[in-house]
Amino acid sequence: MENRLIPSDVTEQEGKILKYLVNNKTIKSKTVEELLGIKESRTRELLKKMAEKNLIVKFGSGRSINYKLTKVITDA
Repeated sequence: MENRLIPSDVTEQEGKILKYLVNNKTIKSKTVEELLGIKESRTRELLKKMAEKNLIVKFGSGRSINYKLTKVITDA
C-alpha cells in the first residue's frame, strides 16, 4: 500500500521523506537532516521543492514548522 502512495517521478531523497511521512504523518526539518544525512541548507531546499511539487505541505511557524503529505498523495 505505501509504495502506491509514492509517485514514480520523485528523487531517492524525496522518496525516503514520503515513505517516512506515510508511516509517521508529520516530519520536522531536523528529522529530514538526520534521516538523509544532509545539511540544514540542503534540507530547506529539498523541502521547498517538494512543497512546490505539491508532494508535502508546510504548517506551523518558527520552531514549530512541520511538514505532512498533501491531500493529493494521501488520496492516491
